[in-house]
Amino acid sequence: MPADFQWIPSSNGHVPPDAVEAGRTVEGEILFVGRAYQNGVPCVGKHLIENEMK
Repeated sequence: MPADFQWIPSSNGHVPPDAVEAGRTVEGEILFVGRAYQNGVPCVGKHLIENEMK
């Protein structure tokens, strides 16, 4: 990602309005770039609005 991008905290399925699209599911649902922490380590992944990080 470009250096001027920043991670915006969100929760409960909320996706910030300027979130970066990462693609679409086979059903056409939008996937977004997301980040979660696992054991204190940041992990980048895909986020589907109605699901947890994958």
